[in-house]
Amino acid sequence: MGSWHCYCMVCCGPMTEVFIRDNENYIKDPNAGIRTVREEDGQAEGNHDQREEEKERTDERPGYDPKVLQPVDIDWTENCRVLGINARCTRLSKAFISGQGSYDDYGGMTCGQGDDPNCEGVEVEAMSCYIDYNSNGDSVFPFHMDCFKLLCRYLAGSDDIGLIDKDVMYGVVRSLAGSACLNLDYALPGTNVEPSQDQFWDCIPGEDLFVVSPLRMAPLSTAEIEKLQHGAGLASLDQVLGNKVKSDPFSNLPPEITDQIFSALDDESLLNLFQASWMLHSTHHNNHDFWMRRLRDEMEWFFELHEVVQSPGFSDRISSMKAIYLWASLKSKPRFGCKGKYMGVANRRRIWFACGQIATCYRAKIAVSTGETDEFIQTNAASPYTSIISWPTASSDQAFAHSFWISSWDDLYTSKTLDTFWDSEGYLTGMAVTISNQRRLLGFDNKEHDVQKRTLQFQKYEWISGIILHIPPIDPLAPSVSPTYPKPPNTLTSPKGISIRMSTGVTISVGETGVGHCQRPLISPSGQTVVGMAGNVGIIQGKPRIIRAGLLLCPRSLPTASLALPSEIPNPPLAQAFLWTQSAFQVQGRPLWENEQLRLRIFKGGLAMQPSNYFHDDIVPHEAFLWAQNRSQLQALKTLTIYSVQTGTRPTSRGVEITKTIGNLRADFDDASGLDPLFARSAEVNGTPIPDNMLETFEIDGPGGERIIELSARMGREFLWQAHGNVSDGWRFITVPDGHEALAGLILAWSDPFGYDPAGSTFDLRTHTRLDYLGIVTTKCEE
Repeated sequence: MGSWHCYCMVCCGPMTEVFIRDNENYIKDPNAGIRTVREEDGQAEGNHDQREEEKERTDERPGYDPKVLQPVDIDWTENCRVLGINARCTRLSKAFISGQGSYDDYGGMTCGQGDDPNCEGVEVEAMSCYIDYNSNGDSVFPFHMDCFKLLCRYLAGSDDIGLIDKDVMYGVVRSLAGSACLNLDYALPGTNVEPSQDQFWDCIPGEDLFVVSPLRMAPLSTAEIEKLQHGAGLASLDQVLGNKVKSDPFSNLPPEITDQIFSALDDESLLNLFQASWMLHSTHHNNHDFWMRRLRDEMEWFFELHEVVQSPGFSDRISSMKAIYLWASLKSKPRFGCKGKYMGVANRRRIWFACGQIATCYRAKIAVSTGETDEFIQTNAASPYTSIISWPTASSDQAFAHSFWISSWDDLYTSKTLDTFWDSEGYLTGMAVTISNQRRLLGFDNKEHDVQKRTLQFQKYEWISGIILHIPPIDPLAPSVSPTYPKPPNTLTSPKGISIRMSTGVTISVGETGVGHCQRPLISPSGQTVVGMAGNVGIIQGKPRIIRAGLLLCPRSLPTASLALPSEIPNPPLAQAFLWTQSAFQVQGRPLWENEQLRLRIFKGGLAMQPSNYFHDDIVPHEAFLWAQNRSQLQALKTLTIYSVQTGTRPTSRGVEITKTIGNLRADFDDASGLDPLFARSAEVNGTPIPDNMLETFEIDGPGGERIIELSARMGREFLWQAHGNVSDGWRFITVPDGHEALAGLILAWSDPFGYDPAGSTFDLRTHTRLDYLGIVTTKCEE
């Protein structure tokens, strides 16, 4: 396919370096900021409608005209950043603005960390713009800082970017995202010039307008505006023409109606209306207040003009506000070959129109407060563990939000209801808690969507300590609608059931909770109280979905040593690290992580394997394969057997090595124990019995006291199941750290589909899944 360029989400301008011809000796001014046009720019201003023709030498790289632009004019295009999302951030807000960066090509941006605390821990190298081809990542959206400040001014009346809700803005631009820019109209209506959205940005003379900062201020004086009263080309009002008008339908309209009509018309349509109606024309020709109001409402972007018009005594010296308005409309109109000191104003006017399209979506998504929340809870609440719970995640309309279910600690001691909402296929769309007739929702309810409500009633003094989401497993081998290879599986999942653990120890459920779905635990750690939920919601394939979810947590009190700081929330408990299959919930009648005899260990950087290429880690089912749920089983273990599939070959220092991946596993026990064999996944793969020639068995003398204390693997989903003497290069070993512990099982996840054809005759095979993740479970053994 080759490389490509991405463009600013606000102006659709270049994120790459732009060139001006014959400026090789230029040294950039490091102190360049918001610029004011030089006076010689105005002196060089000529006829904007005449395109200067110029023949370029074929051996020169494309560049803008040095007679139109100076290097200082384009420095601003290098001040680039991205708007991204950090789902692992513990704060309520998840979106971040990076430090300054540069475009890497192939859709990537590398940026500095910046000073946004939400950016902490984010890998800021080669971040994918607009489209993230890695299912484990979230796309970012690049912009010029000058353009983002202009967007802030449109939304908040100030260029202070801190006034923008970054989470809402991220959801807006994500819903508008195209492949290399937003799906906006970047051409001002009534003009035929717009930035290129082609594969590459070309520096075309005549399009210099697009690389002039919208914050470049044109010098404009009161004296210059006063000159517009003379020679403005406006004919005086000929009252004699009025006697020739026999009928004017607009003459019977009240002023309120005509004002509404005017507000809906652009300048060209307004002037056409004046030509059609003598009454409207004569009434507004010298109507100073009308044109002043029109200037204020329709030219918010002409900051320089507003500053002059609002100066003391200006109105007393002006005889025709209409002349000023029409002059401003003409001078600021974006057009090919635009030159001079109003280039920045013209580009600003164009970008202001794009800002308006973003603002319409942004303002529609700003959450309406449903009531006040106690200041302590509001300040100290955090959302530390949000996970993806629906797949796919690509949404046509996505927003990041949080909902405070508890507005004060007194709410814990009153009656409460939990409303859950489900679509026609049984998928969860929203959750809302109602306390004292105040309802707070995360997701989508039945007001605008065809969903069913199911209500759970809580008693006084009863509250949520944890939520378990029941999610059908993805099918990595599902058929794909994509005609390309590799083919992402055509699979969809989302929660279909909820189990709620109460503070009283009772568990209540709604939806499909007893049919073997995978489970995602959301548990409040010790010292934290559930005060709500957070996540992001959107419309996936036309269906409302909760895409990512986590608990809002808050301590009941702060450490006395530092009343200004909230208590530290620990790392996510392993219970919430994965989406679990039923195997993890059937360990002696309780979840694996609540079993006192077993210790769940995750070796990050050791035996944790490569992430899936098709699915986010959060949505990949993880299985607990436990051959020793207690000491007696450890003593009875006789063999561990794996079903391995050849994935290919690789050259090593010892020759050609066959590479394999694990399909499933089986544990067999001593006959005297009476224990049945245990399986990881199942005894079969795709309904076909495992052939003997694909089995490898490891003998273990459990009754004789032999224990497994070490595991070996090569990064890349390949595992060693043989003696140390046969180990080739690149294998890693992990030994149980405690001499009184032994391996009791493995945590396993499969998701990447593959098919290996030794003959190479079949191109697209989807017959098995690779092992994506490996963790270990240990247990105490006899001393």
